[in-house]
Amino acid sequence: MSYERKSFQAPEGKQFEYTEESSESIQETVRELTTEEQDKLILQMQRLPQLLDRYVKDDSLHGIHPIVLDLVFANWLEDESPSRPAKEAIANILGACFGHYLCQTSNFDWVQVTNEIGMDWAIRHPVGNIIIYPFGAVQKRLETEGTGFF
Repeated sequence: MSYERKSFQAPEGKQFEYTEESSESIQETVRELTTEEQDKLILQMQRLPQLLDRYVKDDSLHGIHPIVLDLVFANWLEDESPSRPAKEAIANILGACFGHYLCQTSNFDWVQVTNEIGMDWAIRHPVGNIIIYPFGAVQKRLETEGTGFF
């Protein structure tokens, strides 16, 4: 397996950098999400206001935006209370919101990717067939406790 750092410019002018993993042995199937799967994403995004109420005290910051998602995540990491939302909830809510933001601002679409490793929801950009895994990105930051990545 090899990794190569690449970038592309989306039609709206944004520059994206990504790491491409190449492996000749992994076959993938990519399909659009069903209406039911899209509804599940919407349910996750609808949970964001609860996190905003808890972790974002500035009323001028709201909605699905990288600055807001970073603030929620950083404040969640500092939260030591027993009522702190579970890691899985944070991964699901912020992953859905992050993916939605990229879909809305950079022409990505939600897809399901299935391969021999498993299945995951991702977003795909038509230029270069770039696939990003928003839930995996959040999960990785949960493990490393890294901030400032949205």
